[in-house]
Amino acid sequence: MLLAEVRHSPGLGVSELATVENVARSVMSERVKRLEAAGLIACDPTLQRDRRRIGLVITKVGRELLEVITVRRRTWMAERLTALSAEEREAVQTAVTSLERIISIPNTPAGTLHVKEKRAAARKQREDDNEKV
Repeated sequence: MLLAEVRHSPGLGVSELATVENVARSVMSERVKRLEAAGLIACDPTLQRDRRRIGLVITKVGRELLEVITVRRRTWMAERLTALSAEEREAVQTAVTSLERIISIPNTPAGTLHVKEKRAAARKQREDDNEKV
């Protein structure tokens, strides 16, 4: 979720977010505009040295909304998991563990990177952009 990414990595710009979310810069730009218009994220000019680039931060309203969403999702999942037998819950845990391992493998055939690696690439891009100034 984009809002969670901005909360986790304050100061990322549109290009870095596009890299992390694996979408075109133009698509990310539109998403950012909608979140800004809703008051969920804001530009923070103190987070970068290059005036051509914006750094984004989550607002108080954005943090509050993200908390509500997180609580709802966890509650929803917990309710559904209680309907499963112990064996089924164990199978779910095994599947989750396997999926986490799969997505942490760099450059998988689907071309996905683990989120931490995408963030690192985005930070490197930001540093490179700042060095050009």
